[in-house]
Amino acid sequence: METMDLAQKFLDTMDSGMRHNMLRNRDMMPLRPGEFALLAYLDRNEENRDIKVSDISRFMGVTPPTVTPVVSRLEEKGFLNREVDRNDRRVTNLVLTQKGRTMIRDCMQRRLQTTQALIAFLGNEDALEVIRLLERVIQFEQQALSREEP
Repeated sequence: METMDLAQKFLDTMDSGMRHNMLRNRDMMPLRPGEFALLAYLDRNEENRDIKVSDISRFMGVTPPTVTPVVSRLEEKGFLNREVDRNDRRVTNLVLTQKGRTMIRDCMQRRLQTTQALIAFLGNEDALEVIRLLERVIQFEQQALSREEP
């Protein structure tokens, strides 16, 4: 197969897989990807109550104005609170609520169950091969990113 045909087949397969994944996860995963990432970050860093929008934006690789509407949606849904910093009243910290903690942990549990089902479908050998290939994709992306940095 020619490189161009192979590239198109790769893209078509990835697009099809993403569409199926999004349709399947729409009901199972009530959070948008950015919301999930933000809540997961807060959950992983729960002992640190000094998490600001700027910390989240750095983690997600986006600007603070991009994060603010996501924070507002999650706050409206009761998944997090904004709290004024005790040491510097100009600073606002993001804190996961119990509802947010429950939501993110339920979503993570569903992701784990789905992944376990995929591994059972693929078998260990193919699952390890997928992991190996994904690690290569990550390596490619990291190399491409390091070439782009000034």
